Amino acid sequence: MKVVYRADGGPPIGTGHLFRASRLLRSLAAQTDLDARLVYADHDSMKGIVCETPARSVPVPYTYAPYSVKPRFTAQSLLPTLESEPCDLIIVDMLDTDREEMRQLAGFGIPIVSLDDRGEGRLFANCLINILIEEPDPGHLPPHIRLLEGGKYVPLDPQFIQAHRSYRSDFQGPIQNVFVALGGADAAGLSLKVAEALSHLPELARVEFLCGPAYPHRESLHAILQKAPWRSALLSGLPTLIEKYRWCDLAIVAGGLTMYEVCCVGTPALAVCQSIDHQIELAERLTRLGAMQTVGEGRKATLEQITDAVHTLSCRPDIRRALSRVGPEIVDGHGTDRVTEALIAAVRKHSTPGRNN
Repeated sequence: MKVVYRADGGPPIGTGHLFRASRLLRSLAAQTDLDARLVYADHDSMKGIVCETPARSVPVPYTYAPYSVKPRFTAQSLLPTLESEPCDLIIVDMLDTDREEMRQLAGFGIPIVSLDDRGEGRLFANCLINILIEEPDPGHLPPHIRLLEGGKYVPLDPQFIQAHRSYRSDFQGPIQNVFVALGGADAAGLSLKVAEALSHLPELARVEFLCGPAYPHRESLHAILQKAPWRSALLSGLPTLIEKYRWCDLAIVAGGLTMYEVCCVGTPALAVCQSIDHQIELAERLTRLGAMQTVGEGRKATLEQITDAVHTLSCRPDIRRALSRVGPEIVDGHGTDRVTEALIAAVRKHSTPGRNN
């Protein structure tokens, strides 16, 4: 199977989309004879993820959407790749695609799978897979589009299959250990705000912060932690976060796949979201479902709001117990396999050359 995958990562959008690309392409490689090209915005901090992906890398310049931190998909970023070699499937992981850009892509007659896309360009896809957002108008999608949504299709690392519902706590007493994972880049510096807020909770025993390869605030965070009333650690390069999710009494996360990871394990979590609309919407949706709690957009949340949210959860073990029960009901860890099956099905359905299903 010849696949072209388009995704970006790095400041300010984080690493989640490239990790998703890496997981899905590894899964495809395990099930098919895969020949893949990963087209991504060139950023030094992302090369570690890209080099571990079973695909030839094709770096392109960043293109941002107007008045937005989200990257903008352009057909031009794929044209040289598509024109140089035949392809069986195009995967677009770029959010909210434009009509004309996707129309141009559809002109190649190759099946397109678009991930977390509610832009007008999604109407030219053959399959929509949404985990971060919800389809705004499912009743009026063209009949040729297959729509897959929700926690069933979250492409987590295969380790999460065994980690599903593995969180163990008697939920007795207040919160002692907190794990903070606010994105590999955290361009907005939300980790600094969270550290300040938690400094008003001297009853905590230990707080550990994850700092990814693109994290730019290490020195500032270190200065805050030196004055904090609890013990702390700065972590980086962890091969998996599962043990940290199991260790903590509360995880503080930013958005995207990290929210689903804590849900899968069953870790009680508070979302402090980056300023990206789909992160805020996902946090609110999971909060309505009873799988986590959120203070909303981190830049707008006050220190007092974050402090109070953690204090309330510390005083209410019954709430933490309920979060731990509901999260694994939404995410079971098998999403990567389900999405891989959908990608293979899109190619099989479109097996006749030039056919546009």
